[in-house]
Amino acid sequence: MVPETFSRCALMKELPPDDVARIYEAGAVRTFGAGETLIAEGQINTTLFVVLRGEVEVCLPDRDDRFSAVKLARLGPGSCVGEYSFIDRRPTSASVVSCANGEVFLLSNDALSRVLASDTALERTIYRNLLVLMIDRLREDNAALEMIRPRRK
Repeated sequence: MVPETFSRCALMKELPPDDVARIYEAGAVRTFGAGETLIAEGQINTTLFVVLRGEVEVCLPDRDDRFSAVKLARLGPGSCVGEYSFIDRRPTSASVVSCANGEVFLLSNDALSRVLASDTALERTIYRNLLVLMIDRLREDNAALEMIRPRRK
């Protein structure tokens, strides 16, 4: 049975229940403990994560070339993470660390490709949903930057 949290996530927007179930069956569910790193900055990641239970923090960890750790977002059930590297197959730009015990749905790029191979309408909807998710994140980042930009005189 597909969890409601998964059915309602941004990735599944406008999909009929049968398609949601096909995608869910292609992935896996994993539990995690508090403080566990789900994604480490700089790693190669070909998996999309959907938080089913618990919360995760997206951050730039403390490094020698960084003044301090930077908290970027705190995300809860229904949130997707790992989408940038899932799409472009480049090293991850941030780390994702669990705030408490929880559960995530994992979907590999290969597994999604197999589901989408014979269904162009589903493929179009999934990639549009990913694009909208990424654009929403970009708009949120732009709004945050706008708040710290000096005013023009």
